[in-house]
Formats: sequence, C-alpha cells, structure tokens
Amino acid sequence: MFIILGILGLVAGGALAYKPSREYLQINVGGFFKGATSPAQKARLKYDNAKKDIPAIRAKVVKTMGARAMRVKDVQAQAAIIEKLKKELAQAQKIGANPEVLLGIGKDFAKAKAALTAAQARAEAATAAAKEAQDSLQEIVDQLEDTGAQIEGMEADHELAEVIKFNAGIRQQSNDMHSKLSELGEAMRAGQRELEEARAADELSKGKTSDVERAKIARDSAAADGLAELQAMLNPAAKPAEVTVPAATPADELNATVGKNS
Repeated sequence: MFIILGILGLVAGGALAYKPSREYLQINVGGFFKGATSPAQKARLKYDNAKKDIPAIRAKVVKTMGARAMRVKDVQAQAAIIEKLKKELAQAQKIGANPEVLLGIGKDFAKAKAALTAAQARAEAATAAAKEAQDSLQEIVDQLEDTGAQIEGMEADHELAEVIKFNAGIRQQSNDMHSKLSELGEAMRAGQRELEEARAADELSKGKTSDVERAKIARDSAAADGLAELQAMLNPAAKPAEVTVPAATPADELNATVGKNS
C-alpha cells in the first residue's frame, strides 16, 4: 500500500509541477524557431509547440484521477470487511460461540479498522492530488487561451507594421523621384539658358543693324563717285553718267535714325 501511495505522490507531483510560467511561453530563436523572423512568428511557433504538450499533461491528470478512484475503492473494501465482521460477531454471540472465536473476530476487526484508517488517508491524499492536478491542467489551458489571443493581437500588429513600413518605402521612393525630377528640370533649364546665351552672343557679334546699313551706303556712294571721276577722265566733254545709289528702304531709314540717336 505504501508503495502505491508513493507512486501516486510522484504522479501527482509531476502533474502539479507542470505549471505554466513565463519561461514556458517565452520566445527563443533556438531549434525549429530559426525559421521564424518576426516576434509574432516566433511567439506563434512557441505557442503551437506548447499546445502539443497538453495531451501528455492531460494523460497524467487522468492517471492521477484513476489512482484516486482506486484508493476510494480500497476504503470501500475495508469498510465492507468491517461490516462483515460486525455481522459475524453478532451471529457468534447469538449462538454462544466460545471466547476464542470471539477473540479471532476482534483481532480481524482491529486489522480491518487499521487498514480502513490507512485507506482513508490514502484516499484523501489521492483526492486532493487529483483535484490539484485538474486545477493545474485547467490553469495551463486557460493561460494558453489567453496567450493565443495575445499572439493573434501580435500578428495583427505585425501585419500593420509591415503595411506602415511598405508605405514608408513608397513615400521615400516618391521623395527620391521628386528630387530626381527636380534635378532633371534644372538641367533642362540650364540647356535653355545655354541656347539663349548662344543666340545673344550671335546677335552681338553682328553689330547694330543701322551701323551695317550706313556702312553699305557709304561704300556705294564712294563707288559712284569713283565711276563718275573715271568717266570724266576718259571723255572730258561728255556729261558724267549718273550713278544711282540704291535707295534706302523704310527699315533702313528707321535703323539709320536709330543709329543717329544712339
């Protein structure tokens, strides 16, 4: 009996010792957790692994409950022996059995009573152990349920964090693109400035329009005078031929006027 009680204590103690703790659900990166990357994924793997231990814990609790049932049967058996001895004593006294018979019944009764007391103690201990094991199992199940809800929240937060990071990346790319487009616009404006400067330099190299036209008129007048002088030298009696100097256009006159005023 004492051996059975000792085994019962070990079973109950093992079940009670298996209580949830911070370390029980703590996230780590060892073993099969190496494949996880985010805290939520690591927590989910640890949680799923912890749930796998529930059947083994429940089996231990069932054994504890079975041991308690056996101890209760022991009490019932010893109680039945005592009731039987009571009836035997009553019959023996009724028929006037000799003292040795009565003493034998008394001796058996003393043994049965001691066995009943021991059985009752073991039954009480087994009942307490079974109840505590059941409570411990329920505590583990409840904590796992709470932890599962927390992990679902972590997973939702992780998804939101991924969306926020993705959006931040898009925003950064957009900012970079705006910067590049701004630099491209500046380069295009520099090209326009270069073209305008080249055109301005070309105009400046030509000089004022009035100056050019005035120089042409002066050259034509000199040529006409030279021709008249040459004709007079060849035929002094002849009237010098008239050389018409090309008339200035309205635009030339306007440019000449501008030239005088400038």
